[in-house]
Amino acid sequence: MNDRPLHRLRRALTDSWEQLATGWRHLWSRAGEALTEFTSDDHSPDLQQQPARNHWSLLSADVVEVGDQLELDIEVPGMDPGDFDLSIDGQQLRIAGERHYSNQRREGAYWLTERAYGRFVRSISLPAAVQPEGAKASYRNGILHVEIPKAAGAGQRHHRIRID
Repeated sequence: MNDRPLHRLRRALTDSWEQLATGWRHLWSRAGEALTEFTSDDHSPDLQQQPARNHWSLLSADVVEVGDQLELDIEVPGMDPGDFDLSIDGQQLRIAGERHYSNQRREGAYWLTERAYGRFVRSISLPAAVQPEGAKASYRNGILHVEIPKAAGAGQRHHRIRID
């Protein structure tokens, strides 16, 4: 009996699995912190018959040191400034919010509806000690922009940030 084709198939499957696993590890190492869980127990009519659901989405963020401050840009489209709760705990920026997004369009004979609902929390490690009381935030075009002055001390206080 010739086991050679079976051996080649086994080898090809093993190689493919290893490539997939390597790709997943690479993606997780680069985007793992941005992967954010959205939880929903929304009471909208469409969701009343369903139990609470969890969804995952990427909330990408850039953290840059600019002179004597840190600047962060976080992608969170489809929200309003009042949907966020921002705070600093030590060297962690905590972003919590609730997304209510709906997009409806017609394609041919079909109506397509895309919705994203849910609460989320994302914490971002800050690369330097900060002065939380000097933090400023703004939200425009789906980007939450946060500016935080750097501090010489340890920055262990809790501080909420208002969004303009």
